Amino acid sequence: MKKYLLISVVFGCLLFTLGSCKTSKKTSVDPTSKVPIKQETSPNIAPQEVKELIVGNDSDDHGCKGSAGYTYSSLQEKCIRVFEEGIQLNPKSPELNQSVSAFVVFKTLDENEQAEIFLPAKSTSFIMLKTGGQPEWLGNNMQLMQTGKTFSLYASDGELKYEGIDRR
Repeated sequence: MKKYLLISVVFGCLLFTLGSCKTSKKTSVDPTSKVPIKQETSPNIAPQEVKELIVGNDSDDHGCKGSAGYTYSSLQEKCIRVFEEGIQLNPKSPELNQSVSAFVVFKTLDENEQAEIFLPAKSTSFIMLKTGGQPEWLGNNMQLMQTGKTFSLYASDGELKYEGIDRR
């Protein structure tokens, strides 16, 4: 008799525990990442939708993928990585962020009548035109000068803003 009573109590507790549980966990798999996503559901609350994030889906108006380091060069008329194709100009002015560089890009290695400048924190670049036969370019109230393999970018007031060496 004690045996049946003990079995009844255990069975009753088990049923009570299972019956009182209101949340259940479902595991689904995101088809793009193959990583299980756990969602908690309740009879009174609808499951939340999981928004899909596609890496590399950030093309700009020209089709350049910023997440892959590409930006559009209006001078070369294509998507480029300025840190691979350009000349790095490091900040020299104390008021500039010393951890972010500017870049200068030319149409080709031989064609340098125009220089395209990519400044940090600017969404667009600008074109500078070569003046006369000198290794000097002007545009956007700035001056780019070349001395040997060194490029220096000056503000309109003559202050040196950026400088770098051509390592191409």
